[in-house]
Amino acid sequence: MLNVSRRSHCLLRGAQRAQSRYLSSSSRRLVSPPANDPWAKREAWRHSPEFGKVKQLGKMFPGFTLGAGAFGLYLAWDMMTGSSEKEHGHH
Repeated sequence: MLNVSRRSHCLLRGAQRAQSRYLSSSSRRLVSPPANDPWAKREAWRHSPEFGKVKQLGKMFPGFTLGAGAFGLYLAWDMMTGSSEKEHGHH
Protein backbone atom coordinates (compact mmCIF):
# COMPACT_ATOMS: atom_id res chain seq x y z
CA MET A 1 0.00 0.00 0.00
CA LEU A 2 2.91 2.33 0.70
CA ASN A 3 4.18 2.09 -2.87
CA VAL A 4 0.77 3.03 -4.24
CA SER A 5 0.57 6.20 -2.15
CA ARG A 6 4.08 7.27 -3.20
CA ARG A 7 3.22 6.64 -6.81
CA SER A 8 0.01 8.65 -6.62
CA HIS A 9 1.88 11.45 -4.82
CA CYS A 10 4.46 11.58 -7.63
CA LEU A 11 1.72 11.61 -10.24
CA LEU A 12 -0.06 14.40 -8.41
CA ARG A 13 3.12 16.49 -8.23
CA GLY A 14 3.71 15.91 -11.94
CA ALA A 15 0.18 17.07 -12.72
CA GLN A 16 0.67 20.19 -10.62
CA ARG A 17 3.89 21.01 -12.48
CA ALA A 18 2.19 20.51 -15.83
CA GLN A 19 -0.67 22.75 -14.73
CA SER A 20 1.72 25.50 -13.65
CA ARG A 21 3.28 25.54 -17.12
CA TYR A 22 0.01 26.63 -18.65
CA LEU A 23 -0.86 29.38 -16.17
CA SER A 24 -0.72 32.98 -17.27
CA SER A 25 2.07 35.20 -15.94
CA SER A 26 -0.25 36.93 -13.46
CA SER A 27 -1.53 33.59 -12.15
CA ARG A 28 1.99 32.20 -11.96
CA ARG A 29 2.92 34.86 -9.39
CA LEU A 30 0.25 33.51 -7.07
CA VAL A 31 1.59 29.94 -7.25
CA SER A 32 4.30 29.37 -4.66
CA PRO A 33 7.54 27.70 -5.78
CA PRO A 34 7.99 24.04 -4.85
CA ALA A 35 9.45 23.37 -1.40
CA ASN A 36 12.13 21.01 -2.68
CA ASP A 37 13.35 22.35 -6.01
CA PRO A 38 16.20 20.20 -7.37
CA TRP A 39 17.33 22.98 -9.73
CA ALA A 40 17.48 25.71 -7.07
CA LYS A 41 21.24 25.38 -6.54
CA ARG A 42 21.90 25.44 -10.26
CA GLU A 43 19.80 28.58 -10.76
CA ALA A 44 20.99 30.48 -7.66
CA TRP A 45 24.01 32.02 -9.43
CA ARG A 46 21.72 34.03 -11.72
CA HIS A 47 20.37 35.98 -8.76
CA SER A 48 23.68 36.65 -7.00
CA PRO A 49 24.98 40.26 -7.00
CA GLU A 50 28.22 39.31 -8.77
CA PHE A 51 26.24 38.58 -11.93
CA GLY A 52 23.95 41.61 -11.99
CA LYS A 53 22.91 43.23 -15.24
CA VAL A 54 24.99 46.36 -14.68
CA LYS A 55 28.16 44.41 -13.97
CA GLN A 56 27.57 42.15 -16.95
CA LEU A 57 27.15 45.19 -19.18
CA GLY A 58 30.47 46.55 -17.96
CA LYS A 59 32.16 43.25 -18.76
CA MET A 60 30.72 43.21 -22.26
CA PHE A 61 33.04 46.03 -23.40
CA PRO A 62 36.14 45.61 -21.21
CA GLY A 63 38.42 48.08 -23.01
CA PHE A 64 35.84 50.67 -23.96
CA THR A 65 36.68 53.20 -21.21
CA LEU A 66 40.41 52.91 -21.86
CA GLY A 67 39.90 53.25 -25.61
CA ALA A 68 37.54 56.21 -25.27
CA GLY A 69 39.99 57.94 -22.93
CA ALA A 70 42.91 57.34 -25.31
CA PHE A 71 40.88 58.62 -28.26
CA GLY A 72 39.90 61.73 -26.28
CA LEU A 73 43.57 62.39 -25.49
CA TYR A 74 44.44 61.94 -29.17
CA LEU A 75 41.75 64.43 -30.22
CA ALA A 76 42.91 66.92 -27.58
CA TRP A 77 46.53 66.57 -28.74
CA ASP A 78 45.47 66.97 -32.37
CA MET A 79 43.48 70.11 -31.58
CA MET A 80 46.34 71.64 -29.55
CA THR A 81 49.09 70.98 -32.09
CA GLY A 82 46.95 71.58 -35.19
CA SER A 83 48.75 68.82 -37.10
CA SER A 84 45.68 67.82 -39.12
CA GLU A 85 45.28 71.36 -40.58
CA LYS A 86 48.81 71.50 -42.04
CA GLU A 87 48.36 68.49 -44.31
CA HIS A 88 45.38 69.65 -46.40
CA GLY A 89 47.19 71.78 -49.02
CA HIS A 90 49.05 69.20 -51.12
CA HIS A 91 46.21 67.58 -53.03
